Amino acid sequence: MSVLVTACLLAVAPAVGAAEPFQARVDELIADGFAVPLGRTRVELAASLGPPRSATVRRVQNRHEPGRTDEVHELEYDGLRVVLYRVSATGRELLMEMSLTSERYRVKWGLGVGSTRDAVRRVLGPGVRAEPGEIDTDRYEDSERLNRVEFSFRGARVRRIDWVFWLD
Repeated sequence: MSVLVTACLLAVAPAVGAAEPFQARVDELIADGFAVPLGRTRVELAASLGPPRSATVRRVQNRHEPGRTDEVHELEYDGLRVVLYRVSATGRELLMEMSLTSERYRVKWGLGVGSTRDAVRRVLGPGVRAEPGEIDTDRYEDSERLNRVEFSFRGARVRRIDWVFWLD
């Protein structure tokens, strides 16, 4: 019996160890994934990319202070959409979402729109596959399971990359 348990543990150990480098890369990609930093506020984005092609602002109720109204800013660049949450009490801007649909922007490790599925999996591991009938997507979560990045495919190539950040 102990031989069987030891054999099972040895069989599992390399797989667990192999996942760790992938998770470190996933965490880095989610936290700061672009090859060239673009910024995380409207001012930083404008400094690196210029003015957005379009910008919309939506007022929302602060979930912790019902009497306070905050703002959601949606910025559209060619092939890049950024959604920021602006806390009215402090003026602080928090990144909510980013969507990349252009080869113009590269992310770390040479990945980006147009990369192959195999290239994504070599760098980040297998990810979590979408449910049958949904868009062909591999999803990766950070170590805390709060934030994620999703690679959507058309055939064997990335057609879109989406980052979603948890806000509280």
